[in-house]
Amino acid sequence: MEYDGTNLDIYDDAGNLVQQFDPADIAAMSAGTQLIIGDTGLAMAIDVNQLSAGDEFRLRPTYYGANQIESIIDDPEKIAAAGNPLDIAEVNNPNNVKFNLYEITGNSSVAPGPLPDDSISIEIDATGTTYQVLDSGGAVISGPSAIPADQIIDDPITGIRFELEGVLAGSEVFTVTHADNPGVNETKAFGPGNNENILAMLAFQSDRRMDGGTNSFSEAYADLVTSVGVETKSRAISADSFGTLLSGAEQRLAGIQGVNLDEEAANLIQYQQSYAAAARIITVARETFQTLLSAAG
Repeated sequence: MEYDGTNLDIYDDAGNLVQQFDPADIAAMSAGTQLIIGDTGLAMAIDVNQLSAGDEFRLRPTYYGANQIESIIDDPEKIAAAGNPLDIAEVNNPNNVKFNLYEITGNSSVAPGPLPDDSISIEIDATGTTYQVLDSGGAVISGPSAIPADQIIDDPITGIRFELEGVLAGSEVFTVTHADNPGVNETKAFGPGNNENILAMLAFQSDRRMDGGTNSFSEAYADLVTSVGVETKSRAISADSFGTLLSGAEQRLAGIQGVNLDEEAANLIQYQQSYAAAARIITVARETFQTLLSAAG
């Protein structure tokens, strides 16, 4: 990021402009508004605007990402594999009776959704023999109805199947509330065997959510591994090729700057023969001069 005194420009590693924030954008971020940075999926706000012309920043949001991966739990039973958007609370439960919500059939005769209201309460009478279901305003939706001996209740009005596990003292009150998304019709079954959260996580493996919606996580990972492998092999081949070129250049340089012993020995022999030939000429000249002197005498 580079601030020129007016605009805050954000570039990628190749120097391409990704986003430009003008003074109005900077003022909005200083006020706490998060603004999206291009197609990066990153948002940015400024706590205190102390930007000065010439300021530069480097964003590395994933640089230490792998270093922060750690195991949080070791017990698989603590994994929230089941998807249950309903929050169950105990308003009054003197004998600690366990309220088990098993199923929402969606066959409620008083409302199209699984719950007649975003929050309902199941109230047991003082004798612990009957129950009734009330909406969030306290109006009776279902009951009073007798509690079966096994205390497993299929309420035909609300379409809820639940169990009261334990000895009822009477006057127990339990509430069932949409905890995460009020008003949404839920038709799925609850209880052991519901692995909706895990199944939703597994669906991410094939959902095309990467690279602008063109690749799944597994495909993006395979592309990454392939790209790294190809680049690594390409760099290794390039290194070998340049190593060969370097070796050849060094040999040529040595041939120009270095001393060839065979060549130097041949030159010495040539000089020796030239010296011998010059000495022979001097000898012949001396002998010829001596012969001339003898003839004149």
